[in-house]
Amino acid sequence: MTAHEVRDYWNPVQSAFLQADAEAWPYVDLEGAVRAGKTTPLVAKVAAYCVDFPGIACALCRWTQDALDAQLKPRWRDWCRTHGLQLQWHADEEYDEVVGKGSRVYLRALKGAEETSRYGKLAGLTLAILGIDQPEEVPEDVYRAYVPARLSQPGYPHQVLLTPNPPGLTHWIAQDFPERNTKAGYLYLRTSVYDNRHNVGDRYIAELEAAHPEGHALRRRFIEGKRGLPIIGKPVYAGVFQARLHCQRLSLNPSVPLLEGWDFGHSHPAVVWAQLLPWGELRVLGGILGSDQFIEDFAPMAVALRTMWFGGEPNAAGERLLPMEVWSTGDPAGDQNNSQGTRVSAADVLREYGVALYTIGGANHPDARDRCIQHLAGYMQRLTRQGPAFTVDPDRWKINTLEGVTDSTHFIDALEAGYVWDERSIAHAVSPNTRRARKDGFYDHAMNCIEYVVLAYGPAQPTKVDHEKEQAKARKQMQHDYDEADVRRAVRAGTRFGGLPRRR
Repeated sequence: MTAHEVRDYWNPVQSAFLQADAEAWPYVDLEGAVRAGKTTPLVAKVAAYCVDFPGIACALCRWTQDALDAQLKPRWRDWCRTHGLQLQWHADEEYDEVVGKGSRVYLRALKGAEETSRYGKLAGLTLAILGIDQPEEVPEDVYRAYVPARLSQPGYPHQVLLTPNPPGLTHWIAQDFPERNTKAGYLYLRTSVYDNRHNVGDRYIAELEAAHPEGHALRRRFIEGKRGLPIIGKPVYAGVFQARLHCQRLSLNPSVPLLEGWDFGHSHPAVVWAQLLPWGELRVLGGILGSDQFIEDFAPMAVALRTMWFGGEPNAAGERLLPMEVWSTGDPAGDQNNSQGTRVSAADVLREYGVALYTIGGANHPDARDRCIQHLAGYMQRLTRQGPAFTVDPDRWKINTLEGVTDSTHFIDALEAGYVWDERSIAHAVSPNTRRARKDGFYDHAMNCIEYVVLAYGPAQPTKVDHEKEQAKARKQMQHDYDEADVRRAVRAGTRFGGLPRRR
């Protein structure tokens, strides 16, 4: 009986991983929660290849040598020992030979000792099967150096087997393996800790649930095995945003304007729609996050979505609701020429689609952004007669990915844990005493959109004196709200970040 055969301890997801054929699925990704049972089926599948295809060359890898020696290597050898496979270690080439089969399994850490040998750990090997445990730790360039170049052993099936903890939405694994399995040859499988209950036990799961209750930012990754948040830093709205309280199905109020906040940038342009109600409630109705798009491509998509959601479609009662007006604001950098690699400004492009962008100079200044954050936190902590003063519709969010425009949770993710404080030193920066939110290049875009809305139309609106001060600063320093991803993609004309701001 080989490892491909389903035994009592294989759950359906593990079984699907074991039975994934190399011809149909040359790339297989088994993602799961902590202790969900991913490494065992990985070593079992490699062992099955060694038995079923004598002479095959495989590799089992982790990113660091410590992790390889402490976790993956013992698991591989325990599996072989308990299933009657005799191994002979070849120290000179760092591989286990499956005695009687002539198959080889190289056991390597992918992290090179020096930068000059960054791609040297699998150099020279001719493999058929490559298995990487916890590949979310592996930098993309290292992975690309080996795949598919190393998979070239003739006469054998070729397959890449990955068993990561759920990565962030921008990770290379998430890009290679769409959750809907729309990419030919790439199979995404997800398993939760509940699938491995028979191994970890009820007590372990109960303790994990108590540590990560419903609404906890890490519950999705640690328990449900879903792709989630790369937690680095303290969330900006920790302790004030509560998904159970603040996430509600919302409808457009046609008696007040629809507020629209835009954030520009080629990597992830964004727009968010909200309403401020007279009794002091901020309702965030929805939004869309782009990916690798210029404003000329993103703007019509966003306007079409706005029309679909708020353009007068009949509701359940047959009533056709329309916003009283649409008030648009956004990044002041978008009101400058060549702000997005175009001959005209982003605001000029938006005007072609009927969007009249109103911007506030100095909106990206740390003090202005801090003022917005404080007011947003205040909304989250208040109650009105109608309920929470801050509410978010959890269902009206989209993201443009390789799969096309799909549903997303990026805004709620940002509120829960994705939008974090920047821990880097700001001693020599402008306003060194003002704490800054981190520009991560993903979660910050939608958050900046709602900040622009609050700054322009909410209680954070600056006084005339504040506005004059910020205008004076704008003449001396750049007002671009950039992230590192945009800077890497293109160097703007004039300066490294896109030219001097237009003088007023």
